[in-house]
Amino acid sequence: MREVFKNKYLARNFFGAVALLLIVLVLLRKYVLTDYLDAEPIGWAMLIAGLSEKVLVSVVVAVGLALVLWYLIPSEEDTEQIQIVSSDNGGVSKRLREEMRSSRSWRYSGGTGTFLSAVTLPVLAGEAHKREQRTEVEAMIIDPREDSLCEQYALYRAGVKSAKHDAPWTKDHVKNQLLATVIATYVIQNASHYCHFKIRLKNHLSRFRYDMGDSRLFITTESPDTPALTARSGEHYYNSYKEDLQWSFEHADELPSEAPAVIVAEALKKAEDVEDRHIKPILVALGLEGAVPEADYPKVATLVRESRNRYE
Repeated sequence: MREVFKNKYLARNFFGAVALLLIVLVLLRKYVLTDYLDAEPIGWAMLIAGLSEKVLVSVVVAVGLALVLWYLIPSEEDTEQIQIVSSDNGGVSKRLREEMRSSRSWRYSGGTGTFLSAVTLPVLAGEAHKREQRTEVEAMIIDPREDSLCEQYALYRAGVKSAKHDAPWTKDHVKNQLLATVIATYVIQNASHYCHFKIRLKNHLSRFRYDMGDSRLFITTESPDTPALTARSGEHYYNSYKEDLQWSFEHADELPSEAPAVIVAEALKKAEDVEDRHIKPILVALGLEGAVPEADYPKVATLVRESRNRYE
């Protein structure tokens, strides 16, 4: 019965059938059996009339009791504070997109932020534009100036099963990808009037990626083949992780909220617009020019232009 009530299509059919049955019973009792009862007080007419009345009362009581139990008894899903989202057929990416479309705030903490720049920020910016309402985004990635952290993260990513489909994971590649994420974020913000981004650089590592919307938290790993964990707003784990993320944000370095002047002056509003020549002035404005040698700037520009979704 709970499965019927949870499914809108089944619930509509169920209540429609019950309503139709009640109408038939009422009409049968009032317009059909009444004539027989007046003419023949005892017999089949009386028996059918009595049964129809009892069935009518039983149906009403049964449906009413089922509704009461449905509201009072929590379902298995309601009692599970942490749930699993399958990675089959891009399931994790689909659920994340659903949450993005309904959220007006977003918090992220992860590694290089490839999914952040390729999917999360463009979707959030697009939805904010449709609603014409401001969306606040706080994102935290590894500090590209921290050589030891970038090297450790490169070793970790090189050992992930999906690494064979990526570019070789080295310390330099991690740094380039981090800078590409930062630049892509400012470019997306420059194109959006309703999305406001805050980017922070952290000095610690985690194997997990946290995406927190208004109603759900998603915890994923760097492997697109791994299921995600999710918790709903208002539950213990959602609130606990929210506090933990807030604490981490407060202890990370925050980059300027305004886009570097060259992004505004050149009207860079799409990742494809970023050229090699733009990288140096952008990084200088952000104080990140020393994170990688200038010889790597073209690689950074390429990563900005070629951002992709690894979870589909």
